[in-house]
Amino acid sequence: MRYVVQTHLHDIKSFRATGGWQPLNEEIDEGVRKARARLTILAERIRDETVRQLIDQYTAACTEVTRARNEAESKNAIEHASNRVIEVQQQVGSALRRLDDDEDLMLNSNR
Repeated sequence: MRYVVQTHLHDIKSFRATGGWQPLNEEIDEGVRKARARLTILAERIRDETVRQLIDQYTAACTEVTRARNEAESKNAIEHASNRVIEVQQQVGSALRRLDDDEDLMLNSNR
């Protein structure tokens, strides 16, 4: 999310300064690429289909940020991405709690 926010801020700053979008600097561009590649790798390892679907929705929302045509679209896209990442975090938390509960149940049944 950090690089998506940096993309959004870069776009807003460049749009206000020049009236149009400017290419991302190399650091942000490479950061976005690496973060997306890492998230894709990790998402493929997740068994919970709901989490995987939410991650897909989150990455799509992040793409909306990079494709925004104006400041209003960029703002809406960053808000949408922020909401999606919260949903991902909530679902991951729920899945981890279920795993903990299952582990506790298994350990307690062996006593």
